[in-house]
Amino acid sequence: MHEYLANVYYKKGLNIVNSDRCYVYSSKRRYLDFISGVVFNSLGYNNKKIISTCSKQLKKMIHPSNYYCSQPQINLAKRLKRLTGLDSVFFANSGTEANEAAIKFLTLVAEERGRKTILTIKGSFFGRTYGSQILKNGGKLYNLEVKSIEFQDLKNIESYVNSDTLVIYIELILGHGGILPIPEEIILKIKSICTKHNIILAIDEIQTGLGRCGYSLLYKKYRLNPSIVTLGKFFGGGFPLSAVIISKEISDRLYPGFYGSTMGGNSIACEAAQITLDYASNKNNLKRIINYGKLIKKEILSLQNRNIIDVVGAGLLLGIIINPRIDASKIEKDLFDNGLIVDVVSNNTIRLAPPLIINKKEINEALRIIKLVISYYGA
Repeated sequence: MHEYLANVYYKKGLNIVNSDRCYVYSSKRRYLDFISGVVFNSLGYNNKKIISTCSKQLKKMIHPSNYYCSQPQINLAKRLKRLTGLDSVFFANSGTEANEAAIKFLTLVAEERGRKTILTIKGSFFGRTYGSQILKNGGKLYNLEVKSIEFQDLKNIESYVNSDTLVIYIELILGHGGILPIPEEIILKIKSICTKHNIILAIDEIQTGLGRCGYSLLYKKYRLNPSIVTLGKFFGGGFPLSAVIISKEISDRLYPGFYGSTMGGNSIACEAAQITLDYASNKNNLKRIINYGKLIKKEILSLQNRNIIDVVGAGLLLGIIINPRIDASKIEKDLFDNGLIVDVVSNNTIRLAPPLIINKKEINEALRIIKLVISYYGA
């Protein structure tokens, strides 16, 4: 396949020919997808509501250019404003683009406030583009300077704050950093610090939001008041779509020509996102997601296998932390060979992020395969 495609992905050797709900199919067998593509097919494959809604819009218009207004964009932006209580929305195509846009918007506030430092947490992801990588690793970008704090040093976060601190930019659960939740006491400390020192709070909800962790947006669990929220991945129901939702302080400083995205917020993706928001706004769905997450965690921990250190995360974003003496990628391959698709993050954590529509039967199938594979490595 590398004869045709750039060799930048760890291909699993699976040529998908069909899909349905939580399953993908090769010409030889089916696989239970417990990672939702890469955490973006959260309403499953071939979702009938998404297909029906997008088919209707497809007959009207795909994308008119952002020089014009389109009703799907306006409708979606209204809902995001109501959901977050923030002032305005910028649409892009991917999570990293949303974070890039947020960084650029912050340059205007930095000029106004005379502050330039952004604090982030090591192990955060934010994306693969240049600005997102600096946001992840630290460094200088535009008129900003990013400083990254070690996860284990978060208890001392206030010691990193000074009169130059503009923003604290966080993932509430470090996705690629091992599905590690920031402890609640640290989250509340960050909230207090931002209020006390007039610091902007920016939250990347690209993996954690829209029902994935059992809340419409995970920050609502802690009653936070961010000035920036970024969405992506499953936001567009499988179509490319991301968003930055911003406060009035930031919105008031933007002007035409300052930034843009050629394809951002196309009409098909905006219609699909309405279905995603409907699902993530349903209290019964959110309760079921939390309960299923607890069930999966309990069942895996009940194995009492020395190769499993812990199960972390929230809702249906979970990580099985594997004993470092075992190569987690070997377990991932064995799971794949038995028909279960997962992936590995932070070297020794197996990420579980099944479609939110998953049912008890499918969960039991996944647990059976996990138990079978883990038993290969001894108790």
